[in-house]
Amino acid sequence: AHPSTLPAGARLGVCVQDSTAQLGALLITGAPPCTTAVASGSPAATTGLSAGDVITALGGVSVVSKASLVQILQGERPGQTVVVMWLDPSGHQHQATVTLAAAGSQ
Repeated sequence: AHPSTLPAGARLGVCVQDSTAQLGALLITGAPPCTTAVASGSPAATTGLSAGDVITALGGVSVVSKASLVQILQGERPGQTVVVMWLDPSGHQHQATVTLAAAGSQ
């Protein structure tokens, strides 16, 4: 296959579900594959993100659910640098710059 026909997408390295407290993607931990909220060695591991945080934006695009985060990541390229914004459990806003990984990487 020609490289341009391969599925696009990049990986942040987080395990999320829809947030009920506010719009966004809530970082969770628990049953596999969510043994940790942030995958070791992943782009997200460099940010300070942890379980209970809610991702609210990625690359300047609002994140309103798990599905919207997935959709944003599908449109990004591995190696691309983006800003991730999130709220911690106490409601404080944070942001960090990450370099996205390839979608198939571990």
